[in-house]
Amino acid sequence: MAAFSEGEDAKLDWREPDVFAIVGCHGLAVIDETVRSECLAWLEKNSYRLDRIDCSRGLAGFLEDINKLFHWQEQFGYKMVVKNLDALRDGFHVDVPTTGGAVMEFHRPDMLWEQEPEFLVGALEIACAHSLRHLACGRRFFNLMIVPRESPFLGQTIPLVRVPSPAAFNGFFKQPEWRAHLREQFPKTKD
Repeated sequence: MAAFSEGEDAKLDWREPDVFAIVGCHGLAVIDETVRSECLAWLEKNSYRLDRIDCSRGLAGFLEDINKLFHWQEQFGYKMVVKNLDALRDGFHVDVPTTGGAVMEFHRPDMLWEQEPEFLVGALEIACAHSLRHLACGRRFFNLMIVPRESPFLGQTIPLVRVPSPAAFNGFFKQPEWRAHLREQFPKTKD
């Protein structure tokens, strides 16, 4: 079963946020806050459920969101209160609907990266691997990071994955130079 089905004459559109993130960037997309509302509208229009982790509150806030999102206490009998990538890998599971998909929004991961770079990189690696697992099963899941354009976090390397620049999703960036760059980099082509 294909995650992105194509009709006989349909084309896989690399300018779409989900295709770009899942296939082009190992399940990772980046936008800045100025286009978040447009992005959320696109996700809703395309039947994506959004889960959110707020990294701007540091490690304690990140873990609080993980506990709530993954029902950690119910699932494992304890709350995650220390950074533990092995435990996160075991408990990181997102149910993806059969229509549309799911998106994990990481709000301001650059702020957590400044405090806990190794932990954040490990968490993002886990999230990217989760995206690829869903893709292999014919489901759409990707990670959306809200990061300012000037952040030194952009371009950092996650094992096997490089954090992309803010992707110029179909009209999300209003600057004409971004749209022209996008059309040039990702022309509509038939696979």
